[in-house]
Amino acid sequence: MLTRALLLLLAVGWTGSAIAQPFADDSEQAEPGPDLAWRPSIALTTIGYDTNVLNDHDDPEGDFVTAVRTGLRPSLRLGPAAVGGEAALTYTYYAQLARERGLDGTGRVRVMLPFSRIRLHGSGAYFNQKERFNDEVDARARHAATEATVGVDIALGALTALTFSAARRRVDFADTGTMVRTGSSETVETGDTLENIGIEDLEPQRTLDRTEHAVTAGLRYELTPLTTISGNVSMGRHRFVFSPDRDGESAGADVAIEMAEDAVVGGHGRIGWRRVTLASPLVPPFSGLAGSAGVTAHVGGSTRVGFGARRDLTFSVGEVLPYFVESAFGGSVGRSLGERFEIGMRVERIRLEYVRLLDAIDPGGYRERVTRLGGSMTYRAPSGLEVTFHVDKRFRRTSADSSRDYDSLRFYTSIGPVLSF
Repeated sequence: MLTRALLLLLAVGWTGSAIAQPFADDSEQAEPGPDLAWRPSIALTTIGYDTNVLNDHDDPEGDFVTAVRTGLRPSLRLGPAAVGGEAALTYTYYAQLARERGLDGTGRVRVMLPFSRIRLHGSGAYFNQKERFNDEVDARARHAATEATVGVDIALGALTALTFSAARRRVDFADTGTMVRTGSSETVETGDTLENIGIEDLEPQRTLDRTEHAVTAGLRYELTPLTTISGNVSMGRHRFVFSPDRDGESAGADVAIEMAEDAVVGGHGRIGWRRVTLASPLVPPFSGLAGSAGVTAHVGGSTRVGFGARRDLTFSVGEVLPYFVESAFGGSVGRSLGERFEIGMRVERIRLEYVRLLDAIDPGGYRERVTRLGGSMTYRAPSGLEVTFHVDKRFRRTSADSSRDYDSLRFYTSIGPVLSF
């Protein structure tokens, strides 16, 4: 079904290209001849102490942690075509918790090939990390993800374009025996008795390994040189390796706005509707509001104010309740103190609302709330070196399972780039 839909979208796009106008900015701004840059860098991203590395309620373990990141940001321009990418390796060292040490790798690449009326683009990404997968999973379980996207933009005029894209994403957790505890639970009717199902300890690969596909079509309009608005429709499917009851389909529509980061008010916003169905007859479909936003405003030349929010479905590591709706909002304030120093504060509140099974007896669902508070002070040296001291406070409270409650405090320094050329 997805393949037929993509072919239909591309057919409509090629028909529309006959009346399209060229992308003026691509040919006019292209530089003659190849332009190759590598931009390697080395940074000390973390050196400090974490009072609760594993987010444990009963026996929190603190440790000193150090992380060093090496990066490379190559780019190549050949006439109007452009290729860009980013690769990074980060080694994280814990002084006492040797099992938490590890090397993380990430890589991204993007290719853009413009013609007079059509712009082709593609991107790919790979991640292999020993980090927390999301706000539900506390274990720093190693996982890998691959992403690929191809698309075409068709100019309908100087300011308007049709957009089509197809994407694939694969998530795999390593088979290391790492156990994850989840407190999601429900009371269901089993024969003539009530049974509480939940409070699970399991391996994340059993419930999270999956492949996702999606196709998207949209209309984009350049409102100003710094602002673009668009409308999009999409449909997709997800297939799980070890949990076929989670297989299903998705569909959605949204409107979006993008504002240049260097504008007085910059950032992005997207809001719309999404529906997700699962194969299990006991799990209700999700149908509701979904979106995200991240906006930064510069006030008075020395103050920066930021706001962020998101809401969407997220698949759960728990076997009983297969997904939750994650809603988050937060803000930040940064103020420059002269040319060299800057102080900042930030806060974020995250709510995980787990799906209720159709045969659940108890009227309330399982919920978790995570709160993050942070502050920082940055010194910028004339050479470009930045030294930042961070303090982060984080805690979680749940509606039913207090063993998943935790408090943690982390204070650390980041220095970067130590070397860049």
